Amino acid sequence: MSENYNGFLKSPEWRKKRKEVKKRERAFCESCGGYAPHGDCHHTTYEHGWDCHPMYLQWLCRLCHEVEHAQSEREHPLHFQSLETKIFKL
Repeated sequence: MSENYNGFLKSPEWRKKRKEVKKRERAFCESCGGYAPHGDCHHTTYEHGWDCHPMYLQWLCRLCHEVEHAQSEREHPLHFQSLETKIFKL
């Protein structure tokens, strides 16, 4: 994973957005409905880069987040690799 992306995840802007999405969903996973106070904020698209509008973010428990990424990679392996290359070079 790129240093730029890791830096973005530590930024005050991302932390604020993550907190906003968690609050919006009351810390419940949008996939399984389980309570996930230590969940992950998931990008539903990277069309707008990392710093996107909260409508393109989901609150997911860690397991659903892992499943989502594994499924995306299986369904769109070339697209995912291409997108990952573009994103991590930002």
